[in-house]
Parts: sequence; structure tokens; C-alpha cells
Amino acid sequence: MFDIPKEDLMDKNLAQLRELAAKLDHNIRKPNHGGCCVVAVEIAKYLRDIYPTKIRVATDFDDYADTDVEDAAQRVYDHADGIEWNDNGIYFGHVIVEFKYKGRKYHMDTNGVKRATGIDPTFGWLLYPGELPFKSAKLLADQDNGVWNHTFNRNQIPKMRLLISTFFKNAQLTQP
Repeated sequence: MFDIPKEDLMDKNLAQLRELAAKLDHNIRKPNHGGCCVVAVEIAKYLRDIYPTKIRVATDFDDYADTDVEDAAQRVYDHADGIEWNDNGIYFGHVIVEFKYKGRKYHMDTNGVKRATGIDPTFGWLLYPGELPFKSAKLLADQDNGVWNHTFNRNQIPKMRLLISTFFKNAQLTQP
């Protein structure tokens, strides 16, 4: 578990995002076990209009952690095909949102919002260099293509999308 600095705990914008993460974690069963790409895409879709935002990929295969996601994206023909991404050195252990706020980078998934490091804050896996292009992430998130953990029930996706869209409609996130 990563400690959250006091100044981050006191920040109203970060507190709102932590509330969204908690709401998703409470209302969606096992979102980080097969639904993480959907979560990342849906949050990034709205958050990128407020803060500089990227979608990042973590791997539990340390031998592949130096593969650049953006370089691999150039070699992938069908961006919706998770197996083709695997064939190009990208193994989707976890997908998270990274955003820049007040000069710092943060990582977000349904476990919360934490200052960015070189590892995924939920599972402790290494993050690949580079970002997953939003369009590629969206194509992958929309597929049940064999690379996502089947612990996550994809029938929850409409509810997840509604929770996220409602949050951003009502949130009062501001620029620093």
C-alpha cells in the first residue's frame, strides 16, 4: 500500500477522483480483474478535457517491461486484437490512467489515486514505457478478446460507464 501525502489528502480535486474510484470499487465487482481497460478508457475520456491524461499499461512479465507501447502500436495491425499486442511484446497485466495535476503525475484506477511511480500502484507491476493510444485502448476495452481476465463480468460495463459519466457531469474538478 502506498501512503498518500497529506497535501494530496487535503486536495479537493484529488478527493473527488478518490470518491469516484471508491464508488466504482464498491458498485462494480472485480473491476481491476478484467475491467481495468474499460475503467481507464471511460475515465480518460472525460479527464483528458481537464488535465493532461495518458493510458498506461503494466505487465507482470518483467522480461517484456522495456517494450515501448507506442513502438508496439506502430507494429500492430488490428488494434482491437489483444493477442496481436502480445505478439508485439505488450502483455496487459493492468491498465491505468495517468494524469498530470499541479506539476505532478498521478495514477488512477478503482483502488484510488496515487502519485505516479514506475510501477502500477495496485499490483506492483512494472509500467511499460510509453502510453497506449486512446483509440487503441477503446478498441481493446470494447472487446472480449481473450486477453482480459474473465473474473470481471462484462455485463457490468453499462453500469460502470453510467457511474463514470454521472460523476464527471456533476464533478467540480478545476484547473490548478
